[in-house]
Amino acid sequence: MEENWVVFPSSVKDEFSVFSIDAAFAGAAPLVSHPFVHWVILNYAKQGFPDQIVDGKLVAFEDKLVDFLGTQQGAYVGRFTSVAGTRQLFFYAPENIIENIRKFAQDASFDYDILMNVKEDPEWSLYLDFLYPSDFDWQRINLQQILMNLRKHGDKHEIPRNIDHYAYFETENGAQAFEEYLEQGNFSSVVRSKADEKWNVSFQQYTAIEVSILEPVVLSLFKKSREIGGEYDGWGSPVMSSPEN
Repeated sequence: MEENWVVFPSSVKDEFSVFSIDAAFAGAAPLVSHPFVHWVILNYAKQGFPDQIVDGKLVAFEDKLVDFLGTQQGAYVGRFTSVAGTRQLFFYAPENIIENIRKFAQDASFDYDILMNVKEDPEWSLYLDFLYPSDFDWQRINLQQILMNLRKHGDKHEIPRNIDHYAYFETENGAQAFEEYLEQGNFSSVVRSKADEKWNVSFQQYTAIEVSILEPVVLSLFKKSREIGGEYDGWGSPVMSSPEN
């Protein structure tokens, strides 16, 4: 299975966290052969995200643990790091191998406290319902991927430009309601059309595309389109390497 790792912010028990998940397992889960989920909790601090030195130690231990669990047929599905000072690693396995993990941890050279848990999870609910990105998370992930791709081509996100947005609706009434919502914002060039039994709405916005500016807009468009029976279909931007572009 080809890996598909995605990174996104979320919260765990009201604590801000950063998730890193192999989304490739979503197409195969649940794996009947791997009904046990194990997670390893690394307590590196009382509070805060790890600095570069601490993160290096966490990653080194993680890499060794992933290699070891590979010998146990463990499937590494993801992790999250919490501002509460913990990093949690999650694996699915054919059987309860927590004692093997415990022995590995005891033999490993590691500076921080380690806790371990295991439970039967044949439906992979912990992965699918907790770790896997929500629809809102996917909007953030896709936005970041587009921005990184633009940056690779020399884009300077702080330069304002016209960007294109798209949404579609099952009914014309839904499209009209969305257009009324757009009138409340700084959107222009709104065009409604019909194709393949759906009503499409395209529109533009003149803006810089820095995350702090664009993400709230994208999430609000996504939320509103869902509320009125439609789908926000993403955005696109030209590469802007200078204001004269």
